[in-house]
Amino acid sequence: LLLIWEILNKHNPLSLLRGNEIYFVLRGIALIVVAGKELKAKVGDIIIIEPNKAHFTITYKDFVIAGVNTPTFKSKNLCPG
Repeated sequence: LLLIWEILNKHNPLSLLRGNEIYFVLRGIALIVVAGKELKAKVGDIIIIEPNKAHFTITYKDFVIAGVNTPTFKSKNLCPG
């Protein structure tokens, strides 16, 4: 399952109970905070987030990502960070 979305401003912390989250930065610049560690993300970057790692994104400019969740995303596996 491949998801593509634009993130505006900031979203609340999230974490998946199972599986990795893999994000491909398609456009823009953002700060992604994963388990308290800050990562600057720009076009061409690939971000891999391990299970049970709370994360959130603060966008700086027109940020669009494509994301893959392994195993396939199930809403019941999503929980607040």
